[in-house]
Amino acid sequence: MNQFLLVEDSPIVTKIVRHVLKAHPGLDCDIATTLAEAKEILSKQDPSRFLAAVVDLNLPDAPNGEIVDAIKPYKLPVIVLTGNFDEDTRSQILDRGVVDYVVKESRFSYEYVIKLVHRLRKNKHIKILVADDSSTSRNYVCNLLKSHMFQVISADDGDTALKQIQSDPEIRMLITDYNMPRMNGFDLVREIRKDVRFNDLVIIGLSGEGDSRLSAKFIKNGANDFLMKPFSHEEFFCRVMQDIENMEHMQTMRHMAYHDYITGLPNKRMFYEKG
Repeated sequence: MNQFLLVEDSPIVTKIVRHVLKAHPGLDCDIATTLAEAKEILSKQDPSRFLAAVVDLNLPDAPNGEIVDAIKPYKLPVIVLTGNFDEDTRSQILDRGVVDYVVKESRFSYEYVIKLVHRLRKNKHIKILVADDSSTSRNYVCNLLKSHMFQVISADDGDTALKQIQSDPEIRMLITDYNMPRMNGFDLVREIRKDVRFNDLVIIGLSGEGDSRLSAKFIKNGANDFLMKPFSHEEFFCRVMQDIENMEHMQTMRHMAYHDYITGLPNKRMFYEKG
């Protein structure tokens, strides 16, 4: 059973979360109504048994978001689920390394939180390579990805990135800057797409310079997506999640095409093409 910690003092909200979880039989939650209760649960149990902590910012003993910093020593990903619409508060909380800031607006807000928890579980098995010659930009992107529990490695130029991709088949996504020494991001994408082994590798291009034609140039030559710097925390993760899920859907469809639906064994199509 996969579990997360819900820190919420509203009985209505906990009831809604419990109801949404009925559609996810492999997932459950422990509930704390105060910061003190959350600390007690985490001190008595191994924090690593929880996939994440879903927390409200306004608790009886922590009315100003103190719960976010209180969870950090336990090294748990934190998802904020709050009724606070204040933009300044939202920006400050996102800067503190939380996974996401979700406002309690509708049932879909709670569905999104549960989807995030599932995503965090899957992300632990996905390796992403970040290629950028700027250490500041590279570390920023790497830290964003680590907050979502991805395995992250990095390269400071396109040539090094290409060698890492060729030597490590576990890399599932490449996030590359455009302007790099020895081999820029655009040339890196073209070199990768020459090799059919990397057809399933997801590539996102980044750039802080150039015009809108650069994004089209990247995508036409093999990139899956493109982002202009500076980008927002939420825009970045919406793109990453969407591209990762598209990759997973393609893998699922390919598996269904080559395997029997009932037994899961390779079918005649697999035999004809691979045999």
